[in-house]
Amino acid sequence: MPTPQHVTATLLLAAFAAFTTPAELRAQTRIESAQPNLRPVFGEVVDADGSPVEGAEVHGILPDDAGLGQRAAAKFVVTTDKRGRFRAKICPGTRHLVWAIGPGNSERGCSRPVWTNSGKQVELRLGKTRPSCSLSVRDLEPWQDLAPFRLRFAVDGVAIPGIEMELDPESSCELPFLPAGSVQIEVIDKNGETLCRKSIRGRETDSISVAPPQEVPMRAVDGDGQPLAGATVRVRLTGYGYRGQSYTYAVSPPSPVFWRVLGVTGEDGRLIGRISSNQASFYGQDEQMFVAEKKGHKTTYSGFSQGPYFDGRQIGTTGCTELTFTLPKADLHTGRILVDEQRGLANQQVTLRLDIRVEFHDDSGWLHDKLILRSRTDAAGVFRFPQLQGKINNIDVLLTGHQPRAMLIPQALQRSAPRRAVALHSVEQPDAEQMTFRVDKMKTLEVQVLDELGGPARNVELMLISFENRESGYCNDVTMRATTDSAGRCAMLVQQGKWFLFGRSARHMVQLSFDVDDHQRHQLRLEPMPFMHGRIVDADGQPIGGAKLSVKRSRRSSGGKPTGLEVVANSLNSRWISRTRSDENGQFFCPYLDLPSHEYTVCFQNDQRSSQRFKLEAHPDPVTVTIKN
Repeated sequence: MPTPQHVTATLLLAAFAAFTTPAELRAQTRIESAQPNLRPVFGEVVDADGSPVEGAEVHGILPDDAGLGQRAAAKFVVTTDKRGRFRAKICPGTRHLVWAIGPGNSERGCSRPVWTNSGKQVELRLGKTRPSCSLSVRDLEPWQDLAPFRLRFAVDGVAIPGIEMELDPESSCELPFLPAGSVQIEVIDKNGETLCRKSIRGRETDSISVAPPQEVPMRAVDGDGQPLAGATVRVRLTGYGYRGQSYTYAVSPPSPVFWRVLGVTGEDGRLIGRISSNQASFYGQDEQMFVAEKKGHKTTYSGFSQGPYFDGRQIGTTGCTELTFTLPKADLHTGRILVDEQRGLANQQVTLRLDIRVEFHDDSGWLHDKLILRSRTDAAGVFRFPQLQGKINNIDVLLTGHQPRAMLIPQALQRSAPRRAVALHSVEQPDAEQMTFRVDKMKTLEVQVLDELGGPARNVELMLISFENRESGYCNDVTMRATTDSAGRCAMLVQQGKWFLFGRSARHMVQLSFDVDDHQRHQLRLEPMPFMHGRIVDADGQPIGGAKLSVKRSRRSSGGKPTGLEVVANSLNSRWISRTRSDENGQFFCPYLDLPSHEYTVCFQNDQRSSQRFKLEAHPDPVTVTIKN
């Protein structure tokens, strides 16, 4: 069994959908061609006082969660009318990130980015004025052999397409107008490789620094321990993604991760890799993963995580001055996607997410990590990927891009189908039988969610969890997600087998366990979530606003395989609870899944003060919590 320590590295490919707006609004960017069955997103841009703003630019981007990378495919930009209104058409059932930039020249108002869906009215408030910003990049001198450099930009971990800025000879540039809050800056070298990624908050003058180069000796060997020339080594660079905080109720999509090519091993199998790091020692090094690959050989991973590890296994605590990669000869794994008994789904993008291990040298457990592989089907629908030197816990196979939704979802259901609309079970180990997917045998799942009064429940966040090939289901960053449309509907194409559907709004939820053996149609009604509520006061009984809930969890055995609700609670309960804040009147409301197998102790904190820790218990009666000085 794994230890409680878990290391997760994620990779996210962002994609966007765009469509023209009505004639009274001006579309400024149209990158992706118009698609059928797109649905409207609309709203209003207002200033800090709540007055409508004419001529504001509204930017919208659509991450493609199935792509698992950080690049964007398209975006839309529209302009508000005289009443501050905007409207665009977007892919239904999928969360989009939107923000507004006010009119003006050297100084313009901007809103924070907001996640929204089709059919939902959204207000973007220009609550902050952001001036033209000059950014300087410090400490690039040791990297001048990689000049010239340029910058890319991302919001909430999602890259903004079409915006790149060249650094001048003084390593500075004028930034474009960006949304309020944190924005991520990616420094790109002359080869198009990411050197580092930093975060800024948009001051009038700002700067970021690049960590110095550190040399890491590396050696690649074959299965007999002989030097292996021609192995390409890459280093993983973890980016800044904040969607775990802003993405509301479902599991967060993957945060961005970048892979930088360090070089190719020579005839002696050796390579000196240069990484950007403030720590040089093998044993003081920040967490780093390096992947080595060569055609006709297994792919392997070595690096630093609580000490060095080779090929996914820690080597002890002393004596390491060189990373080793072992790449035995091996054929590629193959999988196949069939549209019927004879024909394959040709030229289809496929992303594979591998849950992998870094095993402890004393066999006491392991750390979780992940590796992303990409492939594309040939004319027969066959995709190929390398074998891995190391332990695999699970493989998720994702069909990416627009093609699966457009080709496989029935036309009548596309108006309520998310961009990633095809749900496949994960597999524990690759083999010929498991890695063949017959999409023509998959079944449609149609869900309508109603509110407590029987009306359509729009914008309910849904998750679809597989219970087919594992002892229990699990949530991770590629769990199938969707949102209900304005009619409370959602449609997907689902592989046959056992599934669990869970949905949440602010204070309500739905759940459904079902076996897919034929087309499914379900109507579900929201039910209230268990909750604790009450008031936060000081020693004098005065309300305290902005107090946050700190949570500790102790989990007890349920006496059997985890249920669907327990799987959701394992992944999300602590996050939901820790988001609880008291309002200006000291009132708080904390919904969560109250299960016998989970127990939580919590306390409220404000500034440097804290309440006594108490047990979180769902109850309709309010409680009063005192925070003393």
